Amino acid sequence: MDPVIILSLSSLAAHDLAIMADLPHFKQAMAQGTLIRSLSSVSPSLPTVAQTSLITGTFPSHHGIIDQTLIEPEYYQASEYRLAKQVRVPSLFHYFKANGYRTASLNWPVVGKHPAIDYNWSCFTPSRTWQHARLESYKLSSKAFFRKMEQKFGSFKARKEACGADLDDYLFDILCYLLQNHQADFLAISCQELAKTRQRFGLNSIEAQQALAHFDQRLGRLMMVLNQLGKGKSAHVVIVGDQAPIHTHTLIRPNHLLSLPQGWQSLSKQGRINQWQVYCKATQASAYVYRHPKADISKKAIVDCLSPLNPMINHYYDQEELKHLGANINCLFMLEAKPGFAFRDDLRGSFVEAFSYQDSYEHDKVSSGWISNKIKHDSLALWMGPRIKQGYHLPEARLIDIAPTLARTCDLKLNHYFDGKILFNLFT
Repeated sequence: MDPVIILSLSSLAAHDLAIMADLPHFKQAMAQGTLIRSLSSVSPSLPTVAQTSLITGTFPSHHGIIDQTLIEPEYYQASEYRLAKQVRVPSLFHYFKANGYRTASLNWPVVGKHPAIDYNWSCFTPSRTWQHARLESYKLSSKAFFRKMEQKFGSFKARKEACGADLDDYLFDILCYLLQNHQADFLAISCQELAKTRQRFGLNSIEAQQALAHFDQRLGRLMMVLNQLGKGKSAHVVIVGDQAPIHTHTLIRPNHLLSLPQGWQSLSKQGRINQWQVYCKATQASAYVYRHPKADISKKAIVDCLSPLNPMINHYYDQEELKHLGANINCLFMLEAKPGFAFRDDLRGSFVEAFSYQDSYEHDKVSSGWISNKIKHDSLALWMGPRIKQGYHLPEARLIDIAPTLARTCDLKLNHYFDGKILFNLFT
């Protein structure tokens, strides 16, 4: 079978086209395929949420991954969504596997112990002091495959840290190995260098531009391998941004308003929230507000309590609005910050904390998790394949449209519903 490859470039923004159009391999890819100039994400536009919507073609309200992490305020760091069983709907991994493809996942989120992935390589970030990154990654991955990749390319922890350029290089080593040895037909890879770089150095930093150039070099390596295999014109390659972040200069901690003054939260000796009647769960540029089912507190009382946030809030989203957006409706309501602000759900800092790019290495310089389409946070996508128009530009599409379009392009037999629509304009 001809290879089908999804390259998810986290934090790729629509305005990055001005830079990428001059990079040699991306420029060549644009001439050979279709460019989607504006790709809208889901709500909230977090990497884990967005990439799950990308691979399932559904909104968060349907696939069930509504955040990066679980609600665990009693811990210093909450656990991430990791296991495939946490996703409520089938994904492209299921569909391609059912149609005879051999499947591979490299660093894709929420696919731990996935029954439909033949070659699964997961990267685990510990959230507890007793957890070991390599051991937990091994448990989530295809064990024999994980060991074989370590024997061939070394331990990913031994190659500096498990993020950024080093990890992406490691992932592309595995990707090229799987292609050259004809072991996988459908491959999905999540690239993180651009996202990590923007978090540390800023949205439009020189380092971010270098990260785009590094990806272009990796793309050139992939195209060279496909050409060597005689698959350069028959393979489907989809480069897609999951969400685009916006620069951040101020952090907000709403739980300061809900804890001691109101008594709606109780704290442990370590100053962490261990019981709550009302809790604000941050999702970077937005935040869920939850009310405990047994709490006798009106919504108006909670909104009034949070009123000091109003100068920094773009909008309060009620359940009806969230339902229309395909977002989580199991919260009382949701907050979205104004550009430049981001939420935190801990109590370790002040209620409002401003920081500068030059002075702070502690805080992320950008934030995802946006809801409103009025705030420009669109990404882009580039699609190459035998049935795809060459040199064509599609003005706009949605992230959830990628999966059904790819399934149609590869003539997969399906028996499940997509929220996304097929992008017929891409086809020759």
